[in-house]
Amino acid sequence: MPAELTEEELAELERLNEEAMPPPWCEDRIDDDSFCALDVITVPRAILEEIDTADPDHPPIVAYLSHPDHSEGVARDADAKLIVAVRNALPALLASARAVRNVERIVGGMEADLADLKEDGANIRAYAHALETWTESLNEALTAAAEPTDGEER
Repeated sequence: MPAELTEEELAELERLNEEAMPPPWCEDRIDDDSFCALDVITVPRAILEEIDTADPDHPPIVAYLSHPDHSEGVARDADAKLIVAVRNALPALLASARAVRNVERIVGGMEADLADLKEDGANIRAYAHALETWTESLNEALTAAAEPTDGEER
């Protein structure tokens, strides 16, 4: 992906976030005599019970991690930690990305308004009114960005 997400990429990530098993996700390892050790990503059973898919006979596994050389240790641990951390942070990251987009849109409008005011030779009262409007818009965008997303506490 490029350094900056397009609107379509951001919308796709938001859609995937909504459709996926909700956070928090956890890393774990299944290690018993009948199986080789498997790194897994799980969700708390309470989440599965909330969406009515809990199976008391099986752990709440979201994904199994496997590497082509079947190695154990650092690489798989790091992969599992990354997947879990990114999944759990995704709602907040998406909200932050949306907030930045909103602020960029407001600032773009501010710049255009300011250019119009300068061109029109507006007086100080018009500048003050524009400044109040921009401040309100920015405060609303920042307040919306600070509000918790679904399933998130602050």
